[in-house]
Amino acid sequence: MTTHQSKLQRTVFVAGLLFIALLGIIALILWTEKSNKPIVVEKKALRTVAIQRPGYADIALEYKQSQWQLTSPCQAVANPQRIQAFEQLLTPATHHYDASEVDLAAAGLLDPLAIITINGSALKVGETDLSGDRRYIQRGTDVEFAPEWILSLVQGGTSAFANLSVFPDALTSMSTGSINTNASTSELQQWQALTANQVIAWPLKDNVPELVQRYSIDFKSPTESGQMVVHEYEAFSAVVKSDKHCAYIVSNAALPST
Repeated sequence: MTTHQSKLQRTVFVAGLLFIALLGIIALILWTEKSNKPIVVEKKALRTVAIQRPGYADIALEYKQSQWQLTSPCQAVANPQRIQAFEQLLTPATHHYDASEVDLAAAGLLDPLAIITINGSALKVGETDLSGDRRYIQRGTDVEFAPEWILSLVQGGTSAFANLSVFPDALTSMSTGSINTNASTSELQQWQALTANQVIAWPLKDNVPELVQRYSIDFKSPTESGQMVVHEYEAFSAVVKSDKHCAYIVSNAALPST
């Protein structure tokens, strides 16, 4: 009886050890699987972009009221496709170098060609490397590379980032001269299709040409309403919305007749 009881105790003891070992193996497997899972880094949202260039007015872009807007040096609806190009600069590149290991003067980072501040983080933009395909940028104390075209993009100024459509949303009414609140669909469509060649800060400051004529137009759309003033010069016209400070530069031939 004693021998049988001893065997039973040993069997229970061994089974207990096996059970504990099994639990340990299961825990190890679960931990290993968890460790091997890729770490998902939440992608940061692009919210603000500021651009500084020597000799030019600073440019500020901000995502607000569910759309991208140019807020400086003048105000206008922005082109989101152009701004999306900055998303690749949100996080540091995988390969980078400590600034102390780089000839910053040769890389053009002591006197940067531009400074792009993304979500509050400043990036100095320098010269291209020997391949000509990449451009040196400095983020804090690290130097990395960005596509060469990033400088070409910022050198486009306000015209590169503003929505060139004078009326981004469908016009519902206009009134001026021969156009009235009951303007025909054709008349509204002509103004709706008006696209600027440039979008610049207003008023003009350098080499201002002689004004040929100036007239005002009241307009209304689902998202904005107010008055715009058309300043017509011999070579072009500047369309300026009264509550904004950007001028949409268009050819005189593109302007609908009033």
